Amino acid sequence: MPPKKQNKTEPQLADSYRIYGVQADNFLRLKTANVRFDPDSSMVILSGKNEQGKTSLLQAIWVALGGPKIAPKEVVRDDAERAELVVDLVPAEDPQFDSPGRIRVCRSISQGGKWSLKIYADGRTNPFRSPQALLDQFFNHLAFDPSEFLRMKPEKQQQVVIQLGGVEDQVKKLKDKRQEVYDERTAANTLVRNAQAAVDRLPQPRPGGQVEEVNTKELLTQLDQRREQRRQNEEQREKLQQLYAEHAELGQQITDAEAELAALQARLEDLRSRQQQVKENGKAQKEVIAALVEPDTQEIEERLAQVDQLNLEARQAREYREAKEELAEHESRAESLTNDLSDIDTQIRTVLAGGKLPIEGLEIREDGGVYFEGRPFEQASSARRLEISLAMGAAMHPRLKFLSLQEASMMDEGTRARVQAWAEEHGFFVLMELATSERIGIHIVDGEIETPKQEDPGVQQAV
Repeated sequence: MPPKKQNKTEPQLADSYRIYGVQADNFLRLKTANVRFDPDSSMVILSGKNEQGKTSLLQAIWVALGGPKIAPKEVVRDDAERAELVVDLVPAEDPQFDSPGRIRVCRSISQGGKWSLKIYADGRTNPFRSPQALLDQFFNHLAFDPSEFLRMKPEKQQQVVIQLGGVEDQVKKLKDKRQEVYDERTAANTLVRNAQAAVDRLPQPRPGGQVEEVNTKELLTQLDQRREQRRQNEEQREKLQQLYAEHAELGQQITDAEAELAALQARLEDLRSRQQQVKENGKAQKEVIAALVEPDTQEIEERLAQVDQLNLEARQAREYREAKEELAEHESRAESLTNDLSDIDTQIRTVLAGGKLPIEGLEIREDGGVYFEGRPFEQASSARRLEISLAMGAAMHPRLKFLSLQEASMMDEGTRARVQAWAEEHGFFVLMELATSERIGIHIVDGEIETPKQEDPGVQQAV
């Protein structure tokens, strides 16, 4: 006969589960622990002196479900080769050991750090395609201890509530973006300060002062031209003087010639004619000189004397103008980044406001705190804060009706009674750690559980 085809359909899960029993061997401080919990009990005390193994039993439950990602580094006792963990989960509507919906979780951890996981359900071994994915439905990586939440600082409380609200990734991305913009704005503000310092170091231009540098070459060209004109004017004056001298010389020659008038009459007439011509030329030259315009070089010479100061003033005005423009540019960038930060803060507030929280009136704000009914969480009454913390724990474990409270010794009897009342009302099972030598509930001594008495509530005989 051909082999019977194996049924690969995964078992149908119940809506919620309770922890029926836990077994831990050679785990942390525990030598051996094997306990069943009364299905009708809502709370059990885990008692014992300090460093006897109480916390190890609580961690055994969470590590069995969460695996190595939440386990301490060294979980196997020094004198053992491996640690064994077993947790039985039963449907909340049928919390019996022989329930057909029971799920048994078995983990083995070697001294060398090798982990193995087996899940038994529906009479099969590992009938789930992804065993850890199944366990993640019962487990929150924070595990969550309501009493520990009450002792957290507001910033840490906010982190827990943000995760519970399902907006952790969105808020992280926005906060990372905000940090980028904040760093960029810090750099922009540094540039603003540097630019302002550059402006402050420069002399401020005087009103109406020189703003453009003087072209020295052009002024020198103009000066050369005017000096050339003066030289030419001087040549004209010298020419007149030469004419005067020539006229005098000719007069002398006339005087000499008159002595020889008889012999030199002809020459006399000629000389007179030449003299008359020179005279007429002299008159014409006077008219030329009278029309001359003497150029004024004083203005250019004074400007040349001041050109270095004027150009310095112009350069300073340009540097000041450029520094002011750079300052305005950096100020504009810093203002833009500040607006970006404001927009991101608004987005964070919107995301936080959209988080789905388990308690009406509970909200997360961007100021780093958790608020209830508009007031800081720490200002609520102790009873109300405890109720809120328990409700948050329930919301973090919607399929597993289990919470653990470490250091319950810090709670008075009234508070523990309120926890038990809450657990009964909401169908939860609470395992409460109490540091005491008095034998109450599950009592641990030197890593082992003492056999519970019949009158101990909430605890049955070991499996």
